[in-house]
Parts: sequence; structure tokens; C-alpha cells
Amino acid sequence: MCTVSSALPVAPTNLTAPDVTSDSVTLTWNSDNTKPLQYYIIQLKCNCSSDYSYMYYYDVQTTTYKVSFLQSNSVYEFRIIAVNDDGPSQPSTSIVVATAKGN
Repeated sequence: MCTVSSALPVAPTNLTAPDVTSDSVTLTWNSDNTKPLQYYIIQLKCNCSSDYSYMYYYDVQTTTYKVSFLQSNSVYEFRIIAVNDDGPSQPSTSIVVATAKGN
């Protein structure tokens, strides 16, 4: 009998936003996964939305990503999910970031 080992990825850690402008946020995080990952998913939601539901950026290949075309002077919540051949991880711990006021 052949057994197949599956292991979902570990949630990304140390999510930070080292660069914030009026319309973008650069995110960085750590991955402590030993099994190769396919990609990351960035989830975000804004207090500027009436339904306050998550939006998704799929197929992110690195642990640094610039999220653009955001609304100025708004508060966003971000979290990251790692995906491998066995499926998605639990979301990272969320961070809340306020974009700067526009001109």
C-alpha cells in the first residue's frame, strides 16, 4: 500500500508594511515552509467599502509585494496565505495600514 503525505503550508509570519503612500502599500513577510510553495494570496479589505469584504491578489511569487491603486486616506487590513500542492495555509496575522492623504 502506498501512502501519500500531505502537508498544508505554514501561515506566513512577520507581515509588515515598510512603505505606504497615498495610493499604495508595500508588504513584506516571511515564509517558514520547507515544502515548495506555488504562490501567495494577498487578502485586503478597506474601511472605504460598504460591504467590507476581502479582495484577493492571486499568484504572488515573492515575499514582497506592492499593492497599488488604493484609495488615499483610507484604512486597509491585509493578510497573506501561502499555497502549495496540498492547498492553502491559514491566513497570516492581519495588519492594519492607513494610506496617506492625497494631494
